[in-house]
Amino acid sequence: MQIIRITSDSINFWCPICGVKNVSQWEEHIQPCPHYEGTLVLGEFIEGDKNGIFADAQDKLAEQVDVPNKNELTIIDILGRDLNDTYVGFYVDAPAPNPQTSFNLYNTDWHITRKLTE
Repeated sequence: MQIIRITSDSINFWCPICGVKNVSQWEEHIQPCPHYEGTLVLGEFIEGDKNGIFADAQDKLAEQVDVPNKNELTIIDILGRDLNDTYVGFYVDAPAPNPQTSFNLYNTDWHITRKLTE
């Protein structure tokens, strides 16, 4: 998985492939698209987990009972270990006065994108 870090004044986020606005700072619902896999908010709240990728990572993190430095592992660490480079995660930091973080995951697999254009 590739990770791109962004600092922005909001957590609004659009799909980098098809342009759908998936995450909105002011709307509670997630707008899906074929590429959007889900969002991790503030490092612990999962939203829009389309294929259960975040839930699987959360379960694997919970299973790490005998791992040294377990408290330093995050769901993003597990995703980075398990997902290939067709997945891109955008880690978005919004600074004060409205500090928020989100991690938006997208699948950039060529086959998904190709189906949209046919």
